[in-house]
Amino acid sequence: MKNSSSLKSLKSIPKTNDHILTNNFINPVFLKNEINYHYPVMISNIITILNNLTTIIEKFVYIDCTLGLGNHFINIYTNFKQYITKNILVDKDMDSINLTIALLKQKEVISNDYIIINRNNKKENIKEKNKNKFYFINDNFKNLINYKEVFNKEDTLAILADLGVSMYQIKNESGFSFNSDTLLDMRYDKSQILTAYNVLNKYNQEELSNVFNKILSYKDTKRLIQAIIRYREKQEIKTTQDLNKIISRVFSFKYLKDYLQKIYLALRIEVNDELNDLKFFLENLLKINNNFISFIISYHSLEGKIIKNFLKSNNFKYIKEKPTKEEIKINKPSRSALLWIFANFDFNNPLLNFKN
Repeated sequence: MKNSSSLKSLKSIPKTNDHILTNNFINPVFLKNEINYHYPVMISNIITILNNLTTIIEKFVYIDCTLGLGNHFINIYTNFKQYITKNILVDKDMDSINLTIALLKQKEVISNDYIIINRNNKKENIKEKNKNKFYFINDNFKNLINYKEVFNKEDTLAILADLGVSMYQIKNESGFSFNSDTLLDMRYDKSQILTAYNVLNKYNQEELSNVFNKILSYKDTKRLIQAIIRYREKQEIKTTQDLNKIISRVFSFKYLKDYLQKIYLALRIEVNDELNDLKFFLENLLKINNNFISFIISYHSLEGKIIKNFLKSNNFKYIKEKPTKEEIKINKPSRSALLWIFANFDFNNPLLNFKN
């Protein structure tokens, strides 16, 4: 790495909102795969910053904390593979990791130069850290600090966390979509016990209030909980269609889709403990001694509030970007996204519009 003092002079970075998602920044052949297709949210903004970062550092380690099917990863790796010394790719859904490995092999991005690490084989496989370029970690991203042995103390880290649910999970896994008729599961990590079924059938009134009050008004929460309790007194709430029936009886058709989205979001947050995971992840970033730049993509105000409070309380300067109108037209899931960019070293560049 170049002299660390040069990290203070990241020059000539245009405002990221001047960029739109273009074919220069995606690999449409890879993304239009046989399993699912979607654009990686705000990839143009991320690549713009990384591109300029490479003017002051020679190499960096890329860490994708929410791998999914690798859409962000493949675009970043394609553009910066000459700068990336290691790729650390994290997901707590082992199915997603296996599918991504198969896709990357099919596209000849990786061969046998990778290793899979999880909580059970961690110590054994981290010993092989200098022999591989790709590290797939099957764990919750909040536990990234537990794998710091994979990178070296002198490495600069580029850390990405996309907090949205992946298109693969929405279309292929149980409980995530109200447009499908599936069992109420909603777990990212299939080894955990708690499911959406447990929440809806086992939680008492106070516990249900804590789940839905995060998203709904007090009045709407009360009406919903009453309907849930009435329904489960007669029969279990087993499937997404059971839940949809309950919701449709409480809220008018005009606003039904909005309520469906909010209620499914509240359940997903509860099942996967998403807000606490985010808090834990952010606090663990403070324990990383390496220079790092972090990109976090949030999708709703609960996530945004946690991130903003963390940045303020720890005196981080940051950029907050919205997707352009052009990206939203071709990438509808990006419409509610916010990209938070911050680093633990000083860019000292007025063009970045860092905020205190």
